[in-house]
Formats: sequence, structure tokens, C-alpha cells
Amino acid sequence: MSLVTLSGNLAGDPDLKYTQQGKAVTNLTVMVNRRTKQGDQWVDANVTGWRVTCWEDMAEQVAERLKKGDPVIVHGLAEERSWDQNGETRYRIEVTARSIGLDLAKVRGGSAPAGRVERSSLPPLPPTDVPF
Repeated sequence: MSLVTLSGNLAGDPDLKYTQQGKAVTNLTVMVNRRTKQGDQWVDANVTGWRVTCWEDMAEQVAERLKKGDPVIVHGLAEERSWDQNGETRYRIEVTARSIGLDLAKVRGGSAPAGRVERSSLPPLPPTDVPF
């Protein structure tokens, strides 16, 4: 297994389910691409969809707070999976997330994703308080 960090957008809403033992598991697809300039326009190149799995408390948080299109950063363990389909072996790299969060560098227009508080609605810190 390898540690990877992905930066991309959710291809769809997170899919929360529970195992027979009651553990929460959320599956999602993160679309990662490289932007290149062709002439005077930027275009998406090398778009790759990564299957990401989150477990337990993180799985519930992801399903509650993130939605299709949200920019995210995922850090986790990548592992190749294989299966047989119609006599042909198929392969896919899947990531088990260790952490996942909103990529604030890519949030546009000041809108917060579902379940998040708008920055403008937070009270300002007193000038003497150090936030760390």
C-alpha cells in the first residue's frame, strides 16, 4: 500500500451505508485533473476518477457535510483491487481515507457547503485572543 494525497472534486454525493456489524462506510469518487493551457484557454487534461472509502465516524461526517462538486483534499492508503468480470480480470486503485476535508483554496463565491457555517456569520475574535 502507498500513502497518497488527492485534490479534486466530488463526482457525486457521498454514499453512506452500514455493514452488518453496524459500522458506517461511505464511498465517493474524487475527480482529479490537471489543467493545461491550449492557446488562450484553460482545459482539463488527464481526468482520473479515484474511488475513496471512509469508515466509521469519518464516514458519517463526510456523508453529512460534503456534496457533489465540493472541492476536497483526501489523504489515505492506496491499494490495487482486482476482480473477474465476464472472464476478464479488471483492476482499480482504491483509497481508504485517513483524512478528508474541504479544499478551501478552491471554494468560490463565499458559499459554504452543506453543514458548514458561513465565515461572515462567525463572531470576530477579540484582539487579545491568540487562535492557536
